[in-house]
Amino acid sequence: MRMYCITVDNNHYEKIKRLGYIPVGLGNKIFSKKFESDNRGDNISLKNPFYGEYSFHYWLWKNELKNLKDKEWVGFCQYRKFWSLNIDKKNYKNIDELNKYLIKQIPEAFNEYETILGNPLFINQLKPNAEYFVDKMPTNFLWLGCIDKLFSHSKIICVKRDPMAVVWSNYKHYFSNSELNFSNSFDDIISYYEAYEDLMRFWGRNLNRKIYNMNYENLTINPKTEINKLLTFCGLEWEASCLYFHKQKGLVQTASRAQVKKPIYRGSSNLADTNGLVMQENQPYIPHSFVYYDSPSTTNATTYTSYIRVSVNTVTTYYSFPTYGKMGMTAMEIAQ
Repeated sequence: MRMYCITVDNNHYEKIKRLGYIPVGLGNKIFSKKFESDNRGDNISLKNPFYGEYSFHYWLWKNELKNLKDKEWVGFCQYRKFWSLNIDKKNYKNIDELNKYLIKQIPEAFNEYETILGNPLFINQLKPNAEYFVDKMPTNFLWLGCIDKLFSHSKIICVKRDPMAVVWSNYKHYFSNSELNFSNSFDDIISYYEAYEDLMRFWGRNLNRKIYNMNYENLTINPKTEINKLLTFCGLEWEASCLYFHKQKGLVQTASRAQVKKPIYRGSSNLADTNGLVMQENQPYIPHSFVYYDSPSTTNATTYTSYIRVSVNTVTTYYSFPTYGKMGMTAMEIAQ
């Protein structure tokens, strides 16, 4: 078994070696030549300030995995966050005491697994008998290649939403995570979104598995149909509670904590966009119309709102009626 310990401090070398782990220096910093370093070979160490330990994951994937022997385990931990067999004790007086409890070899009982997570990632604390868990971190799309290799039985789901709604949702939320600093600027969000689309196309072409693409707008219109299709992809059975997630009493600590306490609603994205009508400055107004078929999947009253989108150079502004121009709307109910 190879056990790596990542650090950003040259002074940690001797302590890590005494524990029997392989010291790895993180980032584009000059480390002692004794260290393994993620700035050698094929690497993204320059991005370490933004991606943290993922720069090590990339280096390991590109440079070291090919050198592993058959059935050889590889693991890693952070300095001061070691793999201990003694789950009842968290503090040790010295390195020698700690060393007695460190995992140096994978227990034989674990051989049936492909991946082992230290300190069960709080999964067991959340749901003692859980068969599945969901990770919906916003930057997961960056690591689909690694996820594909580590979790070969996992299901990858990509939710596609109206780009303008995505940009606005990111901008109006404050994210303390440094990986999401791009959300403080419209220009940065747009550039990030374009890079995301490009990378997802790459994964779609190169991963040896299907990525399930779910359309958010379709989900809000026909939730039962879309959820059923998603469950089929995941190999799960339909449960009525899928439509009543907002009634769950569990604690939610993410940015969507307010939304998940409400039923599925459709007010956060465009239903239709006419596109294509180009007008020059001082040009007389050109009448324009379009038809849109909607299936709101509800017997409650539904409100529709129309806007005019005006784009000048790179600046886009939305005007409601009758502030800007005149409009008429005809609604027609079609019997089943």
